[in-house]
Amino acid sequence: MRRLRGLAAGSATAVIVTLVGLTIGLALLSSKNQELVTANTAIQQRNQQIKAQNQEIQRERDKAQENYETSTRLSAQLAARRGQWNEVLRVVDRAIAEEHQDPVGLRLVRVKALYGLIHTEECRDEIKSLFELKDKAGYDAEIDLWYGDMALLQHDADSAKEHIQRAIDAGLPEAEEAYARSLLEPNTAKVVELLNSALEEDAFHQRAYQYLIANLIMLGRRGEARGKIELGRTLFPDDGNIVLLNAWLLAMNGDSDRSIATLQELQPVLEDKDYRLAERLFRGLAKYVNTMDHWER
Repeated sequence: MRRLRGLAAGSATAVIVTLVGLTIGLALLSSKNQELVTANTAIQQRNQQIKAQNQEIQRERDKAQENYETSTRLSAQLAARRGQWNEVLRVVDRAIAEEHQDPVGLRLVRVKALYGLIHTEECRDEIKSLFELKDKAGYDAEIDLWYGDMALLQHDADSAKEHIQRAIDAGLPEAEEAYARSLLEPNTAKVVELLNSALEEDAFHQRAYQYLIANLIMLGRRGEARGKIELGRTLFPDDGNIVLLNAWLLAMNGDSDRSIATLQELQPVLEDKDYRLAERLFRGLAKYVNTMDHWER
């Protein structure tokens, strides 16, 4: 009996010891879990802080990128308005290489520069490449108009009419629409009216300005054409088309020497066959004019 009581007492003691051990263990575990919870909470708070900081950094980066891209676009547009085509190419090519968010818009500005510098083949290739884009980023009408312009230069009247009319139907800015309609207008006097309307909306519309000069020359309004050319050389200092129009006007006035001297400014940029053709044309035109005593100059 005593032995049973001893065993019972020993068992009770063992149970108590076990319970005490469990209690201490649970307390320690609870404490440890609390520490883990506290540590996890601190980690979560830190992660949230890091996330917030990263989001703020990204916002600042996006803002800086947006400001840079806006600045780049404005720089290109300002250079284009000044007719500084070489500067346009420098700004635009760098921005495109840096993956600007409006590459199509910038490439259209680039087309203006190539056209102004009489880089005809490169200009035509750029327009073709833009036309073949599946996503034209909302510039469909402007691209169609340029495509029509190039078709006219290649004497493809049917293609030109199709693309220009499609550009008008798609919706163009007012200056562009007036210019586009002038290209389809058969009456020269009406053409001049439309071009003046285009220039009232945008005094720096490159092609409208040049086409106006050409039509003034064809109408015999050479005094007006001369004034436009003089102003044009200030508005578009890098533009070879103004130089070409000036050479044409001088030939129309019978001044062969000055006409060819002016044309020589373009010799570095024109292909040799094109330069020789223009030279023969202007010499012949000036010679013909000088045989016409009644020709108004």
